[in-house]
Amino acid sequence: VGDGARALDAAESVFGQLEYTVKKREETKIKLKFDGKIFTNEPAKMKHSVTMEVVDRALRFTFTTGLIASHWRDSDVEWAKSRAQKVIDAVQ
Repeated sequence: VGDGARALDAAESVFGQLEYTVKKREETKIKLKFDGKIFTNEPAKMKHSVTMEVVDRALRFTFTTGLIASHWRDSDVEWAKSRAQKVIDAVQ
């Protein structure tokens, strides 16, 4: 990633189109939330947040439900990766 600010702008735009709202934005980090359901088996409908950081010219995505006992299956991880890939594609 050459331009961290551009990457954060892309994240805000892409995730905004997916109905996320910005919780906090800093110089090298953005945290967004998705107001979904607390109890569901579908990650696209689950309440969660995502943080994207620009670290050493790379992007780090962290998805979390905020629930201690939550468990992400392989399919959930693939879903999260597909959302992150949309941001990466927008930056490129």
